[in-house]
Amino acid sequence: MWLLACAVFVIGSVASTLVYVSTHRVTPTHAAQQHPQVATKPDTDTTQSAPETPSTKQTQATTSPKPTPKPTVKAPSGNSASNSSGGVSSTPNYTVSEEAPSVAGAITFYYAAGSQIVTGATGASVDATLALPTVPYDPSISQHSLIEMAVSVGGNYNYIEIGWSAGDNFYNNQHPHMFISRWIGTSNVCEPQPTGCGFVPVSTTNLPDEELASSGTVNYKINYSGGNWNVYFNGDLVGYFPESLWGPGHGAVSQVQVYGEVAEKTGSTVCIPMGNGISGASTGSTEVSNYTLIGSSEPAAFSSFNETASHHYYLGSPAATSFSLGGPGC
Repeated sequence: MWLLACAVFVIGSVASTLVYVSTHRVTPTHAAQQHPQVATKPDTDTTQSAPETPSTKQTQATTSPKPTPKPTVKAPSGNSASNSSGGVSSTPNYTVSEEAPSVAGAITFYYAAGSQIVTGATGASVDATLALPTVPYDPSISQHSLIEMAVSVGGNYNYIEIGWSAGDNFYNNQHPHMFISRWIGTSNVCEPQPTGCGFVPVSTTNLPDEELASSGTVNYKINYSGGNWNVYFNGDLVGYFPESLWGPGHGAVSQVQVYGEVAEKTGSTVCIPMGNGISGASTGSTEVSNYTLIGSSEPAAFSSFNETASHHYYLGSPAATSFSLGGPGC
């Protein structure tokens, strides 16, 4: 969602300031609000088309960064790999790498993440648990805690993202909210609400920015079909981004990233939980599971894992299609 220029996944030394655009903002409050139940998964997915792309809304820009691609990292075959928090991997071929926090001016980003470089896939799907992390409100900057899946469409940081985020100032409460966004190169052109940047809404049940339940498991899916990048939540087609928004040659996935992210004011001493706040190396932490590639002959298998353990954010039990993540942040 808020994507890094120089942290979690790095190929070479990339340092860029990325921009996201908010299509609306509301005055934040701290009053608790009742939130809806998570939608159940339908039996099948159906790809639909909307008659026209919504008009562009007036926007307001703010700055923010994103995880960049990182090469494959594996422990030697047959050796049990452990992360820096002491959790032992359930799969011996994977290890977790420590990453320093990524400082982007007034805001600093922390991660626990898994990724895979892929060829020939048309999409990806993953399950992730919801949580209700407490994110202190700061009027000077939008702090947050989130979990997302991002797929790169044709490389060059052209990402599509879906996930949940809690604490952002453009939401009016602390509950998790669904978000969908896209990138062109190193610019995030439509956060938090994507309908002003080419996203075509289809669902009448699930909408970007909607408030979610604070527990349970949800499914995210992004898949290319018929010239569109279709975005699903719990099997329901929320809407799509036309491939034409990037231009020809952006109809295949080149990388998948799934991660927890915390953004806090640089220099702050507050403790912002990632996920449910339980260490990813411990029982009961937030889970990522059932990672799947779509339209690919190669298996889904995370090949790189990273954590900012120095700030108490951990990734545990790394495996081909699952891992756990989280931490208290202090």
